[in-house]
Amino acid sequence: MKTFINRMKELRTNRNLTQKELAAMLKICRNTVSNWENGKQLPKLHQVIALAKLYNVKCNYLLGLED
Repeated sequence: MKTFINRMKELRTNRNLTQKELAAMLKICRNTVSNWENGKQLPKLHQVIALAKLYNVKCNYLLGLED
C-alpha cells in the first residue's frame, strides 16, 4: 500500500496538481484525495483506473506491481 500512496502522490505533485485540482478532475471531494494519500482510505477500482488514465501509466505501475 505504501508504494501506491507514494506513487499516487508523486504523480500528482510532478504534474503540479493540488489535491483540490485532482479531486475536481475525478469529480470527488478533496478530502478523499487526502485520505488516499494518508493511507486512511483506498480508492475504488474505477478510481484507480481513472488515475492511471489521467497520469498515462498502467494500473500495475500505480499499484506497485511493476516499475
